[in-house]
Amino acid sequence: MGDSQKRILVASLLGVVLMGTAFWSSQKYNTKTPPQRNDESIFIVKREHIPVIDSDADGIPDWQSRFFAGPPIIISENASTTPYKIPDTLTARHGIEFFENVLTAEAYGALGATQETIVNNSIEKLQREAQDILYRPSGINVTQNNSPEFLRSYGNLVSLIILNNQSGGEHEYEIFVDAFNRQDTERLKDLERPYANYENIENALLDVSVPEGYSKEHLDIVNAFLALKNDVGAMQVVFDDPLYTLIRYKRYSSDVLGMTDTLVQLYSALYLQDGIRFSGDEPVLRLVEYYE
Repeated sequence: MGDSQKRILVASLLGVVLMGTAFWSSQKYNTKTPPQRNDESIFIVKREHIPVIDSDADGIPDWQSRFFAGPPIIISENASTTPYKIPDTLTARHGIEFFENVLTAEAYGALGATQETIVNNSIEKLQREAQDILYRPSGINVTQNNSPEFLRSYGNLVSLIILNNQSGGEHEYEIFVDAFNRQDTERLKDLERPYANYENIENALLDVSVPEGYSKEHLDIVNAFLALKNDVGAMQVVFDDPLYTLIRYKRYSSDVLGMTDTLVQLYSALYLQDGIRFSGDEPVLRLVEYYE
């Protein structure tokens, strides 16, 4: 064995001795006892299902029914069982909508509409409610006959239709004011006569053959009597829909003036454009006397 091999063997033996000594020392001086698990302190709780009992089968568990025990609360013995009906009058519909808008504005605070805006919007909507659905040119009969004889006959026919539906007696305005002041619903029935008169005039004028050059004037007359009919119709429901009556009543005087103005426009055109002159006892002159 050479010297080099001897040195390797000695070094290996020395390493084994050192490692053995270190292991023995670590076991000798390590006195720390590892923790012991106490199996008795560890347990699992088993959850049990609590059955839901509904003794009276009303869909509400018994434990909840205790909160509703006792007789039912009756707000009013005279409470109506009539189902809710959607308002069909302008007064009711506008009242509900107006307060809905006010409450919505309050809910939105600074972002909501101002009171002035709410009021202005309400006024604009009410004004639209008072507008009539007017007849258009397609709603009248137009003829190309523009002879002087036909124009004279046409002018007299229009006047005759109006005169034949003026039954006399009290004026609709007088009837309405009297019924309102006395709060008399029966008195309002007297408005049925002027309403029917305006409706008859409207329908009869729609059946007239109109000269081609006078379709606008004729259409204006028809729509004028349509407005008056609707005004009187609104007067009839003053106790059921007072807001609608008020809106139509405010425009009634202007509608009356508008009706007379349309007649003036027609007969002025007949005279100035086509030189048609009426004389004697012709209906046109009798109509002029009637409105004077």
